[in-house]
Amino acid sequence: MAGPAQVDLTGKVAFIAGVADSSGYGWAIARSLASAGATIIVGTWPPVLKIFQNGLKRGSFDDDSALPDGGKMVIEKVYPLDAVFDTTDDVPDEIKNNKRYAGLDGYTIEEVAKAVEADYGKIDILVHSLANGPEVTKPLLETSRKGYLAASSASAYSAVSLLQKFGPIMNEGGNMLSLTYIASEAVIPGYGGGMSSAKAQLELNRIHVHVHTTSPFSFSMTPSFIIFPLLNGNIIARFHSTISTSTMMFSRNTLFAAGAALAYGASSISAFAPSTAVGNTISGTAPSVIQQQTQSSRQYSSTQLQMAGPAQVDLTGKVAFIAGVADSSGYGWAIARSLASAGATIIVGTWPPVLKIFQNGLKRGSFDDDSALPDGGKMVIEKVYPLDAVFDTADDVPDEIKNNKRYAGLDGYTIEEVAKAVEADYGKIDILVHSLANGPEVTKPLLETSRKGYLAASSASAYSAVSLLQKFGPIMNEGGNMLSLTYIASEAVIPGYGGGMSSAKAQLESDTRVLAFEAGRKWKLRVNTISAGPLKSRAASAIGKEPGQKTFIEYAIDYSNANAPLAQDLYNDDVGNSAMFLCSPLARTVTGVTLYVDNGLHAMGMALDSESMSDRNA
Repeated sequence: MAGPAQVDLTGKVAFIAGVADSSGYGWAIARSLASAGATIIVGTWPPVLKIFQNGLKRGSFDDDSALPDGGKMVIEKVYPLDAVFDTTDDVPDEIKNNKRYAGLDGYTIEEVAKAVEADYGKIDILVHSLANGPEVTKPLLETSRKGYLAASSASAYSAVSLLQKFGPIMNEGGNMLSLTYIASEAVIPGYGGGMSSAKAQLELNRIHVHVHTTSPFSFSMTPSFIIFPLLNGNIIARFHSTISTSTMMFSRNTLFAAGAALAYGASSISAFAPSTAVGNTISGTAPSVIQQQTQSSRQYSSTQLQMAGPAQVDLTGKVAFIAGVADSSGYGWAIARSLASAGATIIVGTWPPVLKIFQNGLKRGSFDDDSALPDGGKMVIEKVYPLDAVFDTADDVPDEIKNNKRYAGLDGYTIEEVAKAVEADYGKIDILVHSLANGPEVTKPLLETSRKGYLAASSASAYSAVSLLQKFGPIMNEGGNMLSLTYIASEAVIPGYGGGMSSAKAQLESDTRVLAFEAGRKWKLRVNTISAGPLKSRAASAIGKEPGQKTFIEYAIDYSNANAPLAQDLYNDDVGNSAMFLCSPLARTVTGVTLYVDNGLHAMGMALDSESMSDRNA
């Protein structure tokens, strides 16, 4: 070790999106990169562009521009940038005619990328220092779908779009950097409006993006101490083990010396290593199920441990609403059946376009075999409600849906209306299950996913859970439980599971923790999610279906069978029985949890069937 790490970015061009003054992390990153010799250009939100440019001209930021060598950072060019618009076609008239945008054009991401290319050719460093949540002061339980998706669009998808448009003009070996926050994985009361959800999305968007996390703690290590791990191929993802736990933020100089090093030296960091999957595709019903036993009524002291025998689950008198059941092949059905086996009354919500098909199947007895219960009886679905969970209230339903023949003769299918109908029919309920997911562009890689497709996945697969709890929470009995279903793609790259679906699952898990806090304090409800392994349901089988090839889910099942610690088949009842536990009094102290029901696949860090391990496996 001859001394501190040497970082030389001379000749490198860095574009920092989201700089409008000298107080934020974007400015600090720019200054650190400038101190290493990089050329600095920035993108600034149009409504504050003139204020920022005038401040630069007047020297208002000169003190904050000082560099270690005695010089000052020079921002070579400032581009107007509104990162919620990808192309000129996306800009609505209300923005074009807004006086805050007067005299400006070329501020969409695509236009700015073209302007930068015209001015500088290629760039080397791309920094996303953007975040906005119009309802950030609202608890998640009070956040509207519009506010939630606005946070997602401005704070998460904007990073995807930046890389889509700037990626082609970046030199090989370049780096994109974004800023996230610990609220993505831990509850931070007061950081609301869907911003924690958006930060979870941002971290998941790391397929080719290095995410740098800030933490609400002080940090007194020296810049060189931070730089060396980065140069050795380690990304600074969390600063949990800090010297001081004050409420101050990191020193901007200290933290972003690390940012400069990341942009320069972390060329070996990779989030995913592909492998070849083998095995057979199997799905079905578990060979054994929970056997019900008579439950005696006892009250125990909270300080005593008393084991009287096998755990007993009795949900007699409990009402369970499962949103997202349309056939007998998925996890929603399996959860319903497990709850029914414990005595719960089952009611479900079904997507209107397939409602009649499902109802007719029930009448014809098409699902009788899959309705069998351990005691020899059959599950009875007491009532099926039409439910389209992308609409919160009747006012949200557009005319194109109202006039759609697939919705003909139906009404009352928004979340609010269904909740009111359930209340009218059953009064209070005890269990709420979210078994809903949809991504219209799920077969597209994230780098090819449109903003519309990304937000549609977020709306249908993540915010729908928030809205369900908003509307059903007031009619749930104290001690009740909400349960949702997630997938390992929320935290690890799963090629083929695209269109923003992985991002939506990351949101769903983050929201589970936040809602556990909020609903726990407000209604004394529990909120959990199950990260289920791959199952060949009808919906999953439709992903990536190509003639002569296995589907996405078939590859996923084969991979799981080959690599999971438990080399056994996963059945839908395995998830159903785990759900029954979480929804029962046995789990009365369990909330905010992501429970993995995947034969342990989530714990693996290396693929056993990888080609690189072929000699070892021989």
